[in-house]
Amino acid sequence: MPENINIDKTVFNKSQFILAVDTKFSELFAQTSPITVDQFFVYYNDLFFEIPETGNSSHEELIQRSTTYLGIDPFETERNNYLNQIGDLESKVIELEAVDPEHPVFTNGTIIRNDTGLIYYMDKAQARQIVGGYEDIVKTLLKSQNAPLRSTPNDEINIFHHMVQITNEISDQIPKGNKFDINDFSGKNFKEIESATTTLLKKSIQQATEALRTGNVKTSSQKRPRKGELRDKPSKRKTTKKFITK
Repeated sequence: MPENINIDKTVFNKSQFILAVDTKFSELFAQTSPITVDQFFVYYNDLFFEIPETGNSSHEELIQRSTTYLGIDPFETERNNYLNQIGDLESKVIELEAVDPEHPVFTNGTIIRNDTGLIYYMDKAQARQIVGGYEDIVKTLLKSQNAPLRSTPNDEINIFHHMVQITNEISDQIPKGNKFDINDFSGKNFKEIESATTTLLKKSIQQATEALRTGNVKTSSQKRPRKGELRDKPSKRKTTKKFITK
């Protein structure tokens, strides 16, 4: 005997249908969730070389915001090392300037004459050519360096007996300084002559000071890695879509 099956049918009008059924298909769109710290660094590694060095959303901004938040200076150690080196160099310069440099053979005060007849006065390791009435200048210099000659009349002093005669070849090897004339006794032509070492140290101090002032201090922690140096570079995140299967 056939069995009767009752089928109930519910019919909605338009207004009731909209209230009962989601007609916006919201489940067709990508599902999003809050980003985790691990995911942030995954994205960071992926975008590392695309992030600008300076400006908004840059490496520079990341450093500034992080250091401000932590309240630390990541380059404090390097900066202090530079400051200590500058202090050491400045002390060395003071020591060098406190002692007049001397030539390893011809000490300061020595008067030399080359085969050409040019006469030089050794001053701070440099040969300064004596010009303009050189005889009186040489005699005065000799008396200042040689106590027994101080009471000797000028006309009795043979300046050539107190000079070191050298060849032109040797003369060419000696560093030359400013010329020496009568005005040097008054200090009008006086100029402090720096040694090569002092000049080099002062240049190093200037460069280091400028680097600290501008913040352009290159350290190992600031070295930008070349592309491909990042380890375990993850693949890009795939966004999936969920569809209604019912």
